[in-house]
Amino acid sequence: MVGGSGAGKSVLMRSILGLQRPAEGSIEVLGADALSEDPAERLHIERNTGVLFQMARCSPR
Repeated sequence: MVGGSGAGKSVLMRSILGLQRPAEGSIEVLGADALSEDPAERLHIERNTGVLFQMARCSPR
């Protein structure tokens, strides 16, 4: 995902991951409702996507 500063990339990713609920609207990922509480839909997204956070580290310094 790419976009300028303040475009909403982080908010979108947090919503897809289930860390934040948007006030309105919908998000579809790979044909599944990313905001669904249905375990099958969540599992489909989780098994077919990956996230690498900016500044991620494998071990603390």
